[in-house]
Amino acid sequence: MGVTSRVQATAERFAKALDADDFTCAEEFLAPDCEYHIDGRLLVGTGQIINSYRNNSEWGQSVLDAVEFGSRVESVADNEVVISFTDRIKKGDLSHVFQCRQLLTIDERRELITRIQHQDVGGEREALQAFFDRCGITRRER
Repeated sequence: MGVTSRVQATAERFAKALDADDFTCAEEFLAPDCEYHIDGRLLVGTGQIINSYRNNSEWGQSVLDAVEFGSRVESVADNEVVISFTDRIKKGDLSHVFQCRQLLTIDERRELITRIQHQDVGGEREALQAFFDRCGITRRER
């Protein structure tokens, strides 16, 4: 298996584990000193990163009637992979689709993710907030 295909496979397996809320599996793809850059914050280490993903999922599932996570590889270049994440959510009769991206940097020798950069898609965060407002949901800070 070539470097590009190993890098892509690592990213895909990580994303699929997150889609399934399998945080134990997802943690296996993170380097111990992995950095996660999200919303101007820096989380370092598998514990902080996995807890962030877990807390976000648990919060969504506690306030929404349905939550479905999906992902796909958007691009691969050298040791970087862009994953597009799609959350399909529902509260009562209202539903919404939210999308974001994450740029993963992967150490191809260890086949571990060393850096994650969260990327908002234009207008998505505002549309999500408008959905929460219509549902009467107060969104907590990430």
